[in-house]
Amino acid sequence: MSLFSFFKRMVRPAKKDFDWFFARLLNQATEGGWNEGYPLPDVDLVCFAEETSHQVEKGVCEACRKAGVSISDADVVLIRVMRTCFFAGLAAWRHWNRNRKAARKAGIYQTITHSAGVGRLEPYALGLMGLNDRSGSPTPKGRDLAAFAGKAAENVADELAGVLARQGREAFDAAMAEAREAMFVCGTIVGSTLMPRTRH
Repeated sequence: MSLFSFFKRMVRPAKKDFDWFFARLLNQATEGGWNEGYPLPDVDLVCFAEETSHQVEKGVCEACRKAGVSISDADVVLIRVMRTCFFAGLAAWRHWNRNRKAARKAGIYQTITHSAGVGRLEPYALGLMGLNDRSGSPTPKGRDLAAFAGKAAENVADELAGVLARQGREAFDAAMAEAREAMFVCGTIVGSTLMPRTRH
């Protein structure tokens, strides 16, 4: 039995870790046609997943606070964090494969947010992948990818809400960290699928 088949068969494990979230996300990406060829994650880039996704979370939460998003809208913030982590992975993969030396030197978070900021990471990532038209609006494929990312983020948020309800804040915080990293790495995989010619 493959690793992914094993995770697919699991029913509500007590601990939701990176492998659990990542396996589900890859399965969803495969079903949606965003994981063709089953590329492997770039090991060197994955090393930046924890730090970068944490910075994305802080940036999104700060942007939401400045925009006046209330604490009662925690689910909205959570979905936005997860969705942005996915697009951070997409943009990171593109920059990493263009010039990994420069990306490593500047830092992944700085590299992917220096042009548009964390709040505009989604359209920026779509533009990097050629999924925006000349006016800057998403192409049909770009809209499909955004819809996939949104649904994946909602699914992850639902799982995290369940962790919070059943296991408390400490377990939620640990699962949140694992989930945002999984979303980031999934974004890199989808990026690899979208533009395989630039892979190393």
